[in-house]
Amino acid sequence: MKYFFILGNNPTLSMAELAAVFAEVVNWQLVSSQVCIVDLPKEIDAQKLIRRLGGTIKIGIIRDELKGKDLQKIKDSVLNILGDMGVESKFHFDFTKVITD
Repeated sequence: MKYFFILGNNPTLSMAELAAVFAEVVNWQLVSSQVCIVDLPKEIDAQKLIRRLGGTIKIGIIRDELKGKDLQKIKDSVLNILGDMGVESKFHFDFTKVITD
C-alpha cells in the first residue's frame, strides 16, 4: 500500500525518523522537499504513527494514480474511492502532481 508523508520543518530529520521506523523499506520516493512517498508491505495505523513521528505533519494513503488531464477519469476515480469508503458527507482529499521519468 502506498502512503505519502508530509515532512516537517526539518525534512532531513523527518526522513531519518521514517527510515528508523520503516527500516525494511528500500523504495522511498522523495517527490519534493516536503513530500515522501513510501510503498509499504502492510497497512499502517496512521493516527498512531503520526503521534510517534515528531517531524511528520501528515500521513495519507495513495488510493489511485492517474496520468494525463482527463477530467472524466479524475471524477470517476474520486467517486469510486468515495463509494468504496462509504463517504456520505464531508471529506478531505488532495491532488498532488508528481513528475517521474
